[in-house]
Amino acid sequence: MKALGSKTVAICNVVDAMVAREAHGAIYTHAGPEIGVASTKAFTAQLTALFLLALKLGQLRGHLDQAQSVALIEGLSRIPSKVEEVLRSRSAQCEQTGKGIFHGPRLSLSWPRHPLPDFARRRAQAQGDLVHPCRRLPGGRDEARTQCADRRDLPVVVLATRDESDPASKLRYEKTLSNIQEVTARSAA
Repeated sequence: MKALGSKTVAICNVVDAMVAREAHGAIYTHAGPEIGVASTKAFTAQLTALFLLALKLGQLRGHLDQAQSVALIEGLSRIPSKVEEVLRSRSAQCEQTGKGIFHGPRLSLSWPRHPLPDFARRRAQAQGDLVHPCRRLPGGRDEARTQCADRRDLPVVVLATRDESDPASKLRYEKTLSNIQEVTARSAA
């Protein structure tokens, strides 16, 4: 993009990183040192910075008014407590699942549907770097279902998101749930 004359902004954790030096501007997250490639805190900080940048651009371009901006920021600020609530209510289940994946087979599948392929790729990379190889398969594809059916001990990670205001997102979510039920039924057989 820079070669085409576009202005570039880097979002990174490390001050004076090459990507920041080559960009026209930089947003530093200061999330602390990354221990291993799979730094969830740095990735989360980058997503938050990207969200805030998009929010600011939306305001500058007149696509977001003050009330919408405040609502989005309030929603963002509730994420930590929602994550904590889910983890607390399902801590035993999370621990059991984590142990099963850690001691399980040496391959797992990350199975996203649009619009999160980059997020899924990053999660798969992080998991593969820390635990074992992880293969990303497009959600809903026959290859994914075949892999799951052939390997009953294979951990499958599915990113199932939905935006209630987007009919296409709701449809993708319903198809993903259907795929999960199909894989579960095959694995149990």
